[in-house]
Amino acid sequence: MRSLFSIPFLVVSTLSVFESPSVSPVAEKQPISVSGNITSIKHESGLPQLPVKIHYTFTSDGFVHATGIVTNTTGHWLSNVFLRIDIVDAQGKKLKVRNLVEENFKSGASDDFSLAISCIPPNAEVPFEYLRDMKRIEGVYNKLTLKAEGVIVNGGGTELSITQTESKKEYGAIISRGTVALESGSCHTPGVVAVGYDKMGKVQKVTSNVVYKNNDGNAMGESFTDFSVGDKGYFKITLRPSYNTKGKPVGELQTVKLFSTCKCQ
Repeated sequence: MRSLFSIPFLVVSTLSVFESPSVSPVAEKQPISVSGNITSIKHESGLPQLPVKIHYTFTSDGFVHATGIVTNTTGHWLSNVFLRIDIVDAQGKKLKVRNLVEENFKSGASDDFSLAISCIPPNAEVPFEYLRDMKRIEGVYNKLTLKAEGVIVNGGGTELSITQTESKKEYGAIISRGTVALESGSCHTPGVVAVGYDKMGKVQKVTSNVVYKNNDGNAMGESFTDFSVGDKGYFKITLRPSYNTKGKPVGELQTVKLFSTCKCQ
């Protein structure tokens, strides 16, 4: 077990990583369109803009998918980092999108999508996976563009360590279990993020879950709101492949990395 970052004190956020032994591919890889790098441009919000590197964009089973990484190039810790996503048709027209909390289509607004990791240290590369039900897009999807931005925060945090971790394949998915502990400080709303990579090291899947107080074999039950030194937490995360319209898995999951996360305070 090794840490990705040495975390200074104050901002409660850590990133720890476990890399499992090579896991058998979930399925034979299906054709996926690969996009190049997209660098954010200045947005009217005035927030710091971050470079986005797209690994895959594709459609399957009625959903638009995009995976990749966002890099914190600001030299500061960031909170509330999110993607601004524009979906366009073949003529380049920006399509309206209805998100999960709105009944009406948003008029020309970007589809905002928060990253799974809450507080991001300088120079960190944070994986993401974006999903959007095509039924919530007004028009015919052709491609998407992404921008990333976040809020600069001062200070640092303490390290929430991931320990006693195992990952194994079960019923076509990769299930990771383990525990977390804290050596100093405190962590608000602790969580664990599992990222599945293919054999080329590109992001395939991103899934997150909370940290539970008890372990009944499935890490279910009451979750932590605040995590302190001496507490022991449990987690279980299942990574499942995306499926195409024929019901076959898209891509392959070969390596799993786990990241711990806390809310910024």
